[in-house]
Amino acid sequence: MGPSNISFADFKNKGSREKIKDGKNNSGGGGGDMESRVARLESDVSHIRTDISDIKFDIRKLSSDNADLKANMLVLIQKIDGLTDATSDIKRMVIGQPSSEETNGKFDLINSTLAEMTDKVSKRPSEDKLNVKFTEMSSEIKLLTEKTEGKLKDIRLNIILWILGLPSVIFGVYKLYQALNASA
Repeated sequence: MGPSNISFADFKNKGSREKIKDGKNNSGGGGGDMESRVARLESDVSHIRTDISDIKFDIRKLSSDNADLKANMLVLIQKIDGLTDATSDIKRMVIGQPSSEETNGKFDLINSTLAEMTDKVSKRPSEDKLNVKFTEMSSEIKLLTEKTEGKLKDIRLNIILWILGLPSVIFGVYKLYQALNASA
């Protein structure tokens, strides 16, 4: 049963000095339907109390949900801080690697060293020893080249993984922000 509407007309005789008589010629002071009006008011008060109890329960639940959301946000903020630190570490790692100019300079130095050695070898009488040295130098150059290329590939892969992963994290934070705004 929902709340009933009580109008001003129900209360207009309240302050009157004139006594209203009930059906038995007794002065009741409130009219013949006073009991029904009191019953309606009691019913309305009961509904209001129920509504207030429901509202208090909802407020407690919302407070609990709000605390959970705050805890989740703190966890996300910590994770984002961790990602920032990891990104800084990757940046330092990439900065610490030699640039392509430095690598090319080293290769040029190796080539010039090889050219010098070729000149020296051509002047030396023992070709077998020189051939062994050239073979050793060539294998070392190949090994250095492979190591350098491997490092560059690893760095590129790490950069690509971060580039692909970071928008997903940002999107997740954005969705969480939207959810918080929608519930607020």
